[in-house]
Amino acid sequence: MNSLSTPQSIIWFTVHKSASEYIRAEILPKLAQELDMKYIDYEGDYWLRGKSFKDTLINHKKPSHFFNPVGCIYGPFRQFYQEIPSLGNYKVVLMLRDPRDALTSLYFSLAYSHYLPERRKAEVENVRKLALKSTIDDYVLEKSYSFFDTYKKYCEQSLGLPNVLFLKYEDMVNDLKNWLNTLINFIQFEASQNFVNHLVKQANFEVKEDIYAHKRQVKPGDHRRKLKVKTIRLLNEKFNQILHQLAYISGDSYENLELDQLLLHQAREQLARSQALMQQYQDQLQKSSDLVRSD
Repeated sequence: MNSLSTPQSIIWFTVHKSASEYIRAEILPKLAQELDMKYIDYEGDYWLRGKSFKDTLINHKKPSHFFNPVGCIYGPFRQFYQEIPSLGNYKVVLMLRDPRDALTSLYFSLAYSHYLPERRKAEVENVRKLALKSTIDDYVLEKSYSFFDTYKKYCEQSLGLPNVLFLKYEDMVNDLKNWLNTLINFIQFEASQNFVNHLVKQANFEVKEDIYAHKRQVKPGDHRRKLKVKTIRLLNEKFNQILHQLAYISGDSYENLELDQLLLHQAREQLARSQALMQQYQDQLQKSSDLVRSD
């Protein structure tokens, strides 16, 4: 039960492919119910209707019409909305993921698994065709520009403010209970043990990778398993300050050493595959030669 008679409203900011669907379906509505607050997902609702909440908010004469500083939970918003009036009057949660992993996940989502709502079916299908025509490395680099702008705005305009809690996707996946306790302490309400236990029990972060599933895979560090080292180096250069600020890179020298080791590992794997193919070819050649001699 909430300890405040008029709970301060909560706004949840994030980016695409940072468990925003899980947050929308499992965390925010249940949190609102526990706190006896109203849950509103403007961005998702407008998107399903074929509209843009961002455009609606910008063009509305009174943006404050959409927000109440008490009694509501808003989000997840997958970009920074500086148009929200008096953002300092809200409790703000900023949940981010390693941008390199988020970009990697975005490619697989758009290319194979993204939901096709009726009013946006043609739009999403066109995006899918473009993704499938591209390599994952080229696609990630192209989309990195818009992701960089979003992360930059978050870091410059939200991170470190007294009313903002920064949460990491990786912490949620690795230790959901502790992640939830951090969130609950920030919101300042006494959550029942049943509430926390239920969310932990219902969560499933152990999934077998499937490119056609919305939850393809959740393990941190997927960019190193899917992208070329050259691509990772370019992303590291582009997001350098952000990666350090969000503690996704502790030191450039250590990161470069790990990438050198990854490059060596990939080269050894490629050599092993080439040797296996060569052996198959030699075996087939030997069989053909044996058949000729037997005739």
